[in-house]
Amino acid sequence: MTQVEIDDVARGTFEVTVTPDARFARYVLRPVRQFRRLLAILGSLLVATGVGSVVGESPLLLLGLMGVPCGVMCVVAAIRLRPRRLIRSNPRLLAPVRYVVGPDGVEWHTDVDSYRLSWAAVRQLRRAREAYVLVLAGRDVKRHVCRTTLTPEQDAELATRLEEAFIRTRVVSCAGVGAADG
Repeated sequence: MTQVEIDDVARGTFEVTVTPDARFARYVLRPVRQFRRLLAILGSLLVATGVGSVVGESPLLLLGLMGVPCGVMCVVAAIRLRPRRLIRSNPRLLAPVRYVVGPDGVEWHTDVDSYRLSWAAVRQLRRAREAYVLVLAGRDVKRHVCRTTLTPEQDAELATRLEEAFIRTRVVSCAGVGAADG
């Protein structure tokens, strides 16, 4: 269920309410899957080296014995850290979100909370199959705007609004820098 409203044409704000689906949630949780894989590999290596040090009567026997329980804990944590389980246990991932794209930034509104992001804080705007990704300046932090449940027309309009607002702030900031130097 998706709703689109153009609120204030003069200010250029654009609102869209989206109910994310499981595909979007899996996309957002992709770093969790990567961390889970890393935990499983690390745990397996710790168990293997621990068992190897015990069997091979290594001088680092005590260190090897400590590696086995640490490795087992890593593997167990990797097993418990399943993205599908996180989606089921956190229904807010699939709750409706109202996005407001304006000349000053992007806003996310849910039943529980709101979040506002200024265009000045956005370093990069990317388009993935499941979402628009806003990469924040100075950090490796990303914010996502769901596009999996949008109609093609809504997706095109949202893409146009996001790109126009993002480029407009870049042109304005570049014009300001040139004027200050001149």
